[in-house]
Amino acid sequence: MRKLILAFTLCLFNINAFSTPSNPQIRVCNINGGEFWSYKVLAGDEIEQADEIGFCRFDEAIMGSISLIKFFHEDFKTQALAGYFKTRKTKVLSCEDLNALVVKSIDSLGEFKNLCVFPDRSYIGETTLLRGWNSVENLLLNSNLL
Repeated sequence: MRKLILAFTLCLFNINAFSTPSNPQIRVCNINGGEFWSYKVLAGDEIEQADEIGFCRFDEAIMGSISLIKFFHEDFKTQALAGYFKTRKTKVLSCEDLNALVVKSIDSLGEFKNLCVFPDRSYIGETTLLRGWNSVENLLLNSNLL
């Protein structure tokens, strides 16, 4: 009977190990109620030369997954995340207001999106940043950051 219980317990652990993604960017999204999504950051019109960046999608809001790893595991705010937190009190009218550049990107479904990239190479969706903390579209992201 003990062997049966031990075998059953080991099977449960093995099933759980396979259901948890090993990629930390995917895992941070899943654990915090988001969905992992990647965008190719375009250099001009060259899709083939594009860097692929991981993001967490929270309904309409997107935040760079590396920013969330640093926030949840290192208690550190990247410039993208710090800029987003500033929108709690101050309206941001452009990425440039926070010393970030706007870059174009494309996802695996062929949808284009503008992203804000900060000097520390952290990313946030331009729409997410411009809508700000008080936007209904960003509520799911906000609830996970509190």
